[in-house]
Amino acid sequence: MGRNNLDLVDPNGVPMIKNLMAVAERGMGFIYNVYPNPAADNVDELKLVGVQKVDDDLWIGSGI
Repeated sequence: MGRNNLDLVDPNGVPMIKNLMAVAERGMGFIYNVYPNPAADNVDELKLVGVQKVDDDLWIGSGI
C-alpha cells in the first residue's frame, strides 16, 4: 500500500509536496527544496524540482 506524502516537509519545515501542487496549479514551474542526498551520506543539499500539470488529476515532476 502506498503512503500519503502530502504533508512531507524538508529539513527546514518547508512543505515540499504542497509547494509542488501550488506550482502545478499555475501550469508548470520550478522550486528548490533541501533534500538529504543518499549518494552523499544523506548530506542536506539543495534540490531543483520541476513540475508540469497534465490535467486536473495528474501532474508530473522531476528533480535533480
